[in-house]
Amino acid sequence: MNTQQTLSQNEKDALTSISSDSGKINGKDLVWALIIFLLIFCVFAPKIYVSGQIYYISRDIAKIDSHLELLQEENKNLRQELEDFKFQQILRMDPLQ
Repeated sequence: MNTQQTLSQNEKDALTSISSDSGKINGKDLVWALIIFLLIFCVFAPKIYVSGQIYYISRDIAKIDSHLELLQEENKNLRQELEDFKFQQILRMDPLQ
């Protein structure tokens, strides 16, 4: 019994035409790929830009917030020093004069 099968000429031609055309890209497909790429880029580019801007603004806000906390602590210390100074001045006043 022979297990090999022979292909007809039409089948051989069909197989060779499939393999020779599969590696080529025509201009129409390339234009469609470019259009799809540009559409995707136009959709995601603004999102990426806005995300970056949000990051930089939030970083600036955190920096300003930490600076504000530092100034508030310095203000508390200065008020305490002023209160201590006023108290010392009251104690140093000579009531006889």
